[in-house]
Amino acid sequence: MKIFYDKNEFVYSSVGNIRFFLYNPSDDKLVYPLPVTGYLSGRKQTYRTQRYKYEPNAKFILHSDGLELKGAKSFLKRLVPIDKNAQCILKSSPLTADDTTFILGSLLSP
Repeated sequence: MKIFYDKNEFVYSSVGNIRFFLYNPSDDKLVYPLPVTGYLSGRKQTYRTQRYKYEPNAKFILHSDGLELKGAKSFLKRLVPIDKNAQCILKSSPLTADDTTFILGSLLSP
């Protein structure tokens, strides 16, 4: 993911077991690029790079497959500080045998 703050857009390439959700509050829409699996398979991969616009105060989450996130949009719509939202996500998601990594953030305009 690379963010271009001056254009309010970002470029995202789906790689491996990482999921990405972006919530734009003004139109109540959730962006979810489909992931490309098989990163460690040893085969040559074709990566899908896509460009998206974001709005001021858009929120996002990137997470590994160790997090079983149900209802991503409802978490991203919440009007609570990011650290409190992260705690709610951890409490509501079942623990798996896989490692879990997630990044939760918001995008502001310059």
